Amino acid sequence: MNGEWVSPDEKVRKFTNPEHVALGCDAFWNTFWNLNQFWNLVTPEWSSKWVNSQLALYDANGWLAKGPAGMEYIPVMVAEHEIPQMVSTYQMGIRDYDVEKAFEAMKKMQTTPATHVAGGFAGNRDLVSYMKYKYVPIELGRFSNTLEYSYDDWTVGQMAKALGKFSEYATFNDRGYWWKNAINPEMDMLTCVIRSVTLSLILMHFKPDVITTM
Repeated sequence: MNGEWVSPDEKVRKFTNPEHVALGCDAFWNTFWNLNQFWNLVTPEWSSKWVNSQLALYDANGWLAKGPAGMEYIPVMVAEHEIPQMVSTYQMGIRDYDVEKAFEAMKKMQTTPATHVAGGFAGNRDLVSYMKYKYVPIELGRFSNTLEYSYDDWTVGQMAKALGKFSEYATFNDRGYWWKNAINPEMDMLTCVIRSVTLSLILMHFKPDVITTM
């Protein structure tokens, strides 16, 4: 191996550090529950490689990747759960990468509307609605993304706090609790918040216990 890899824009790049490699996968889907911590404890060198691979993508095309299958920007899953993986490495002492660049990249992913990048798609698809309403209205996107985005925001806040960036910490820590906007206080459970009057009227007449057959 000579350190060369092909970035999403089909350009040949080369790592300057012989320990770095380009790593792809279908998505960092809920790895924050337990796999991130397990990897950091058992194979910290590979956790480091994952972070540096993500930063290589960021250097090449300006975005991290939620699902870098084939080193492309594949929107196979929602949210940006590569962020919790990166934050977890810093919290567990794995810091052999450009920490400031990593934070810059995390912040971009949580504040910049998604877009097409190098033949793929990068970013949070429902971010605009989320930022405007502090949740994702069901008629404007995937309502459950309220929880996904809010958790990633909270992890960015934790990274900011660890780095002494207290202004960013305040911002992202606040956003880290926007998931509460998806909770119906009368039912004490997650319920779809609907902004559209038309859709609200339709659902008012919806009877889940009635089965209609053709």
